[in-house]
Amino acid sequence: MKVGELIRSGAIGEPLMVQLDMLQPAKSKIITETHDNWRVNPALSGGGLFHDLSPHQLDLIIYWFGSVVLANGFGYNQRQFNAADDCVHGWAKFDSGVVLQGRWHYAVAPAQTRDLCEIIGTTGKLTINFFGQQVIRLTNSNGEQEIIIPNPQHIQQPMIEQVNSYFRGERDNPCSVTEAKAVMELIDCFSRPI
Repeated sequence: MKVGELIRSGAIGEPLMVQLDMLQPAKSKIITETHDNWRVNPALSGGGLFHDLSPHQLDLIIYWFGSVVLANGFGYNQRQFNAADDCVHGWAKFDSGVVLQGRWHYAVAPAQTRDLCEIIGTTGKLTINFFGQQVIRLTNSNGEQEIIIPNPQHIQQPMIEQVNSYFRGERDNPCSVTEAKAVMELIDCFSRPI
């Protein structure tokens, strides 16, 4: 919400482009490992870690920059540690004019670990991460500012509360089928086999 507020307030001028890098080792600390390791079994997960983690990132990018008007990409199993694609590249143009270039890899060396998103505008940029402690770095003519957003004690609790309120008829759906479909279409486009 804070990133959206900064974008709408003109803190970086007019947004132009987004560079997203999600690079994780095969044994990443941000991914909970289960006894059956279902996240990297496409028959159970639908496609691996990209399909598990990127919806959170791409949903926000669509929320901030609008509908996708052009997109392309590819995914493949480069390191072949399991049955799922570990390498995905994608680009998109949004109806706002913003363009996105994204790289996801789930089998890099631990020293190459990165969860970084740069939103570059006409007068500045925002640098954010999507997982773990939320840190926003704003750079513009006023210098650099770091904004730390505390995580809730139970990370999923705010969304669970909103969904419960929706089912009780107290609010609108926090994630409509239309929004979910747009994210899934972009994921499918980015992860096309080569």
